[in-house]
Amino acid sequence: MPVEMFKDAETKHNYTNPTISTALEDSYSSIMQILTGNQLHCVMTEFQVHIAAFNGWHELSKQMHIADFSSCFPIPILPSNKSLIDLFCCSTKVDMKQNGTPISYDILMGPL
Repeated sequence: MPVEMFKDAETKHNYTNPTISTALEDSYSSIMQILTGNQLHCVMTEFQVHIAAFNGWHELSKQMHIADFSSCFPIPILPSNKSLIDLFCCSTKVDMKQNGTPISYDILMGPL
């Protein structure tokens, strides 16, 4: 089976995809601006409407609804490339926490 079909390709098979990695690195500052609320984005407006319906809910339940929201935008992607994006999201969330950057929208899923 091709390495691109493994969801753990990055960690277990040293998989890289320079095109995806470069795109993520180039968009880092824009993503940070959107996540901190310093820049508006139409998807975030929809996210606010979606998540507002769950205010007062238990945090785990809210996380499930965040995952549900993200499934509204399916993008066919190979498991190996998704693992690169997931790693980027986790890294971005860690960067924000370490820098004390407030996260206006917890759309980056998964615990730190």
